[in-house]
Amino acid sequence: MHRPTRSPRAARQNTISTIPEELLERILALCIESPEQVSSPRVPGAVYRTAPLLVCRRFLRIATPLFYHTLALRSPRQAQRLYYTLASNPLLATFTRKLVIQSSDVHDVSEHIVRLCRDVEELDLLLVDGGAGDVSDGDAARVLRFSRALGTLGRIRSVTLRKPASTYLTHERTRLLLEGLADAVKDWRNLELLTFAFRLSSTPSTDLLIGALAKSPRLHTVRAVMPTVLNSCFVTLSTNPTLRNIELITDETPSGVIFGTGNGLFLKEARKHERLWACVRRGTYRLCARGRTRTPRPPPLGSRSSPRKAWARSRRRRAP
Repeated sequence: MHRPTRSPRAARQNTISTIPEELLERILALCIESPEQVSSPRVPGAVYRTAPLLVCRRFLRIATPLFYHTLALRSPRQAQRLYYTLASNPLLATFTRKLVIQSSDVHDVSEHIVRLCRDVEELDLLLVDGGAGDVSDGDAARVLRFSRALGTLGRIRSVTLRKPASTYLTHERTRLLLEGLADAVKDWRNLELLTFAFRLSSTPSTDLLIGALAKSPRLHTVRAVMPTVLNSCFVTLSTNPTLRNIELITDETPSGVIFGTGNGLFLKEARKHERLWACVRRGTYRLCARGRTRTPRPPPLGSRSSPRKAWARSRRRRAP
C-alpha cells in the first residue's frame, strides 16, 4: 500500500516567515510595552522593550514603527539621548503618533523633538512648576519656544493636560505654558478631544486657553474634573457650536466618570445654562443614564385584571 509522503513545501508552511505581517504586527504590539507603563526600575534579567527588535530583520522592520509610536520624555538626559537618535535618523520621528511629556525640565530639548515629530496626533503634557517664585528670562524663553513648537503640530487630535497637587495654575511657569497653549490651540485645526485631568479654575491664563478652545472648529468633547461650584470656564466652553460632550471625570484618571452628591451645587448651577447642561448630559454617562431611566407608572388600581380576564377580553375582540 502506497503511503503518501509530505512534500518539503508543506513542511515549511509552519514557519514564522509564513505568518501574515498584519497578524505579526498585532502580536508584536502586545509584546512591546508602552513607555507610559514603565514606572519601576528594571530588575536584573528583565526583558527590555527592544528585545523584539533583535530577533530578525523582519521583526525589526515591523516592530520599529510600534516602538516609536509613543514617546515619553521623563528626564533631560533621556530626552537628550532620544533627540540625538531622532536627529541622526529622521525617519524614526515619522512613526511617532503620541508624545508624553512628564517633566518641565525637558522643555529645552523637547522643543527640538516636537519639531522632528510632525505627525503627532496625541499630546499628554504634565504641568510641573518649580514653585511660586519668579521665572528667569532663560526659563521664560524656553517655555515660549516650546509652546511655539507645539503650534507646529498640525495633526493634533487629542490633548491631555495634567498637574500634580503641588502645582498651581497661578505659578509663573505654569501661567506661561498655559498662555502658550492658548496660542497653539489656534493652530490645531484638527483638535477633537481635550482632557483637563485636574480641577479647572478660572484664572487669566486659563481664560485665554478656554477662549481659544471655544473657537476650535472641530472640538467635540472636553473632559474635566467636576468642580465644587460652577465657574466661567465651563460656560465659555459650552459656547463652542461644535462641542457636544462635556465629560465629568475624577482626579485620579481621565477614564473614571463620577457623579456624586458632593457636587450638587455645580449641577444645580449648570442646569441654569441650557447649552452647558445639554453638553454635560450627553458627555457624562451616569447623568445621561439617570435622565433616561424612568420607572413606569403603575396603572390605576381599578384597571388591574388577572391574566384569565385579559385572555377572555382578547377572545371577545377576535370573535366575529
